[in-house]
Amino acid sequence: MLSPKGLPADVVKTLNGHFNEILKMADVQGRMTALALLPVGGEPAALTRLITDNFTRYGRVIKDAGIQAD
Repeated sequence: MLSPKGLPADVVKTLNGHFNEILKMADVQGRMTALALLPVGGEPAALTRLITDNFTRYGRVIKDAGIQAD
């Protein structure tokens, strides 16, 4: 889940805790698995790093390959 930039840290912490608990629920895991999704929780900083790393990695791939939007 993503949230707007600048969301107060206490709200982020509360929402993150709830989402992590929800992702542990058997019915949620079963439904996500049925949709070929991998339920992964964790800390907001880990998701931020993942997104930043992907933008950097794939930005280079796009630039090096000369890919452009039509």
